[in-house]
Amino acid sequence: MLALRPSRDVELLHVPASMPLAGITARSHLSIGFGDVSISEPRLHHEPTEPKAPYEFGNDNNAEDFGPQDYNGEAARVGDAGEQTVVPRDSQKIGRLLSFSIIPAERCRSGYLFDCRKNMEIVAGNWQLERLWEIVNRFRDQAANDGMMHGGLDLSFIGVAGLWSENTGINPLRRLTASSAKPGNAIVGLNRAKYIPAFEGERTSFPEHRQLCLAACGWKFTVDSLEAECQELIERGLYYQAIVQAALHDYGHIALNLLRSLIRSRTIQNIGLGALLASDNINEEQREMCQWMAADTDDPALKALLAFLISGNWRDVMKTNYLHLGYRLALGLKYLNDTELSGFIQSETARAVRNGDLEGILLTGLGEQAVDLFQTYITRTNDLQTAVLATAFTNPLYVDDVRWEMWKETYFEQMQAWKCFIPRTKFTVQHNRMAKTREGTSLIKPPEAQVTLRCLHCQSNLARNDGRYLTGQPPPSTTGPPMPNAVRVAGPPANARTVCPTCGRHMPRCGLCQMWLGTSNPSTVGGARELSKMDDIMAKLVSFSQTLPPDQRPSYLEGGLIPDVEEYGDNPVIIRLSDEERISGKTNPGTIQQLLTYFHRDGFVVLENAIDEELVDNLYKKMCEENETYLQKKFMQWNQGAATKNVSQIPPVTPDWLDKDVYANPHMMRVVENVLGPEPEIRFLNANVAVPGATGRQAVHSDVNHRFPSIPFGIVINTYLQDSSESNGVTEVWCGTHDRYERDDQQAHKESGWISKDYIQKRAKERRPVQPTVKKGSICFRDLRLWHAGMPNTSDHHRIMLAIDYFAQWYQCPMKLRLPSASKQTVESWGISTAGIEWVDGEFDHLEQPFYLNMTQDPKMYIKQTPQGVEDWRARETGKFEFDGGVVSEENYWTEE
Repeated sequence: MLALRPSRDVELLHVPASMPLAGITARSHLSIGFGDVSISEPRLHHEPTEPKAPYEFGNDNNAEDFGPQDYNGEAARVGDAGEQTVVPRDSQKIGRLLSFSIIPAERCRSGYLFDCRKNMEIVAGNWQLERLWEIVNRFRDQAANDGMMHGGLDLSFIGVAGLWSENTGINPLRRLTASSAKPGNAIVGLNRAKYIPAFEGERTSFPEHRQLCLAACGWKFTVDSLEAECQELIERGLYYQAIVQAALHDYGHIALNLLRSLIRSRTIQNIGLGALLASDNINEEQREMCQWMAADTDDPALKALLAFLISGNWRDVMKTNYLHLGYRLALGLKYLNDTELSGFIQSETARAVRNGDLEGILLTGLGEQAVDLFQTYITRTNDLQTAVLATAFTNPLYVDDVRWEMWKETYFEQMQAWKCFIPRTKFTVQHNRMAKTREGTSLIKPPEAQVTLRCLHCQSNLARNDGRYLTGQPPPSTTGPPMPNAVRVAGPPANARTVCPTCGRHMPRCGLCQMWLGTSNPSTVGGARELSKMDDIMAKLVSFSQTLPPDQRPSYLEGGLIPDVEEYGDNPVIIRLSDEERISGKTNPGTIQQLLTYFHRDGFVVLENAIDEELVDNLYKKMCEENETYLQKKFMQWNQGAATKNVSQIPPVTPDWLDKDVYANPHMMRVVENVLGPEPEIRFLNANVAVPGATGRQAVHSDVNHRFPSIPFGIVINTYLQDSSESNGVTEVWCGTHDRYERDDQQAHKESGWISKDYIQKRAKERRPVQPTVKKGSICFRDLRLWHAGMPNTSDHHRIMLAIDYFAQWYQCPMKLRLPSASKQTVESWGISTAGIEWVDGEFDHLEQPFYLNMTQDPKMYIKQTPQGVEDWRARETGKFEFDGGVVSEENYWTEE
């Protein structure tokens, strides 16, 4: 086989005498294969052996054999690292070997980073990696909001071995005060702070240590959480594991109920386990039956359950490999005495580090010992990517190990080779946020200001290549021939110096003047003359546009910038975001200036082409499907009467549906921050759905009817998920009414915010209301004080408009946006303030959340949706639900005179 490398080296690998076959490898190398392929694959140093049941152990082993000893669950079998196997070209083994270079790149492009739940989805099917990210996610959840800090000690990301031995590592950042805080006292305090119940199990001198270790293992301390865990296992198809989970927690009745329901639903076969679980003791015949069933089944959870039934002692189950480490460790914490437990933890930790077992992170945590474990794991699997991501949670915040820095730099080079530039940037930004002390000091040294130019084709660093390679001269540090990866580029491109000196591909164009990089800039006075004086060809190759050509320079009038913005309409103004701005995420200052100008003038402005249409289309389809379900809810109510066919519906809020471009769009946030000040708070998330077939409209109203400030304090972001116009009920807006009249003068009903007829007619003479034509993916900025009204949808399709409310930090709005804790990491990655969010643990059905609103500054002035009606402050005092009960008539909207 001949391999042509990107460096243009040709490597001779194998030359048999047969017809060749050309192809492209996973690394984008050209390969030519001749006949069969000879593969040299090193054999693993440890190969798993078939686990034995307790009855298969010899007489030398019993339930008391716990202590520091060599772990024999995996027999050492060192093979010949140079063994060769000849396989045909279409062998699956070749694809498996090549996959080692494909899988990490694909994971990287799929978002394999610091979102543990998303990582579990990406590595689905790889049990070991799934368990790793499950454990890391548990550590992260426990450490959130200073959850593992007490008494001046930070125990975040410390594993069971560290908690049991009170070993917090050597990093001084774990100590928050100068006093000599003791880990034992912190562990006792954390038990109280987390309301962990008293320990029940083996007699011990360290009950609090055991309970906190059980929490790290994922132990369920309540019946509700246990039943939820078992149900989740059943949904994943792990039926016997769910039964073992219940039996392990000593809830036999739950295990029996699960078994009964699974048998009745014909999910599993009835093999007589019910009678054995219900019995306190089993006879010899039943024990023998369990033995042959254990020998016949391949389900490890069922084997573990049968092993327990045979001996009646969970300690025997611990000595098998039927249950994963988390279960066996939990059993040890429940049923071993202190001496035995110390030995068990010590031997299991040593085994995990020696074998590179990722589940051993449960023991080592993500501290110093975890780096040793990952060192072995990398040696065995070459999976540097996972090792870097997992240990990044504690490096350099809690661990200072030079190996991690080396791994990270190597992984950065891999991402560079994969052309994963955006994932690499995300890694840097998110890791910098994690690597901060409690005082907000970053532990990562900022890089020096620099510009690195690389060829888009071969990724060669142009700054490293001396320009004299183009002329065939040797590099300045040597007197020999040119380097092998420096090619001789001939012809006009070489003389023009607009090509890559390594691969000969053309350089890109300048983003400003659209000329080839390497050419002189005619808009710079004397630019060509200065370039001609340079001796360094590389300096000539790298030239930047300092100014724009005359036809692209900005225009000014009396000292003010005239923004070059594509806009149209005046009631309201619609500004189109250019494709370059949307793709790059950078908003032109002129665009921001125009948006702010018209928002302050009209209280309403539209930014078109702001969100990718694919995102919008997917969310529209999802919400249309959910609308059918939501309309069946008992508490569902139409906004201002059934004739409007207008309903408030919460969009999906799971991590996969919470896209930053929709809810914290960078172009949107720049406007919001300029209006409301720093760190605006998202406190309301809903959607207004206009169902087809409406016959009525809403009254002209303002969303706020309380005593509000005379300056902007809140903005509602309305994003349309489809092209909208008068035909499908686009919202009617009254531009300029946000600060035109006094609140008490304009309101017809103080409790509802409806506008009086006199002011409606009066305002229409100055500036009429309008139903603008808004394209899907557009962002509408609306001042909360602005008059508006929902209009009937006479089309055949739903009209959906998102409503995302941001409030100024100084306003101190008491309303809280309820979101599932599972989405916390996703939302926090947006980089916005989360002070207005309440995180809800456990299951969260967004369609079951009643409508809740409080845009005032008084916590008591909230309204919420109930089956009896919308409850406001009046309903809480009188029991009468009168809010939103008015009948809309001509007195509530504009009519031509």
